[in-house]
Amino acid sequence: NFVGWTGLKLVKDTVNNRTNFYDLGYRLNRKYWGKGYATEGAIVSIDYGLKELGLKKIIATAHVDNVASNKIITKLGFELVETFKYGDETNNWYELDNN
Repeated sequence: NFVGWTGLKLVKDTVNNRTNFYDLGYRLNRKYWGKGYATEGAIVSIDYGLKELGLKKIIATAHVDNVASNKIITKLGFELVETFKYGDETNNWYELDNN
């Protein structure tokens, strides 16, 4: 069965007044929510980005009301930098620095 996907995306468009950044994302089919798959996939993606791609920073964003996604992101070590508007929605902007 297709569970969903997790990975890094190079964002070249302007989002939150920033361009050319790597964004951690995951989208899972609802029946697989709450089973740890997003966290496991994100860990592998982060490791690849930091070790194989040599990234200095990875970004993650989540809608402010998405409690589960915000929890995953902070559990992975991302720090909340700010909130921002994306269209009509308010999102959290997180950064993970590899310093």
